[in-house]
Amino acid sequence: KELLETSGGNEAEARSLTNTYLDDAEVTMSILDTAIRSVSRVAIKKLAHRLRGSCLTLGFKALVIVLERLENSAEKEPQEVLQVIYQELLTEQERTKAALHEFYQNGAKL
Repeated sequence: KELLETSGGNEAEARSLTNTYLDDAEVTMSILDTAIRSVSRVAIKKLAHRLRGSCLTLGFKALVIVLERLENSAEKEPQEVLQVIYQELLTEQERTKAALHEFYQNGAKL
């Protein structure tokens, strides 16, 4: 529903927003991985916040939940916990990508 609202009901615009998100998310996730490996807490928090905003705008609620956990945990949790949350994020990102692929592959209309 949020993707529909964000795109003004325009399928081409929805695809464009989706593709932009996926491209940006891939880069941001790579940087986030590095930040977690080096326990750069400020970077983790900022990157999770940025991704969460994009996911919120597009209606990717499951990703929003995981990213909010990561953002809130960035300052206080040990690296091991951050890595577990990051793995959950990767899993949810793959689910989201698969769902989007299926949605567009089946010619679904918004």
